[in-house]
Amino acid sequence: GADVFIGLSVGNVVTAEDLDLMASDRIVFALANPDPEVPPEIGSAHSRIFATGRSDYPNQI
Repeated sequence: GADVFIGLSVGNVVTAEDLDLMASDRIVFALANPDPEVPPEIGSAHSRIFATGRSDYPNQI
C-alpha cells in the first residue's frame, strides 16, 4: 500500500479501512477545511504520523 496520503480535497472521504490498506507506517496529512478527509480521531489511531490543516487541533500543519 501507499506510504503517504496528502489530502487537499473535501471532508470525510477517507475511511479507517482505506487507511488500513496503506503501508503499516503510513503518514497522513488530511488538510481539507473545515472538515479533513478523515476525522482526526480515526486518522491518528490508524497512522504513524497524522496531521490536519485545522488550527483547533494540536497537529496542524
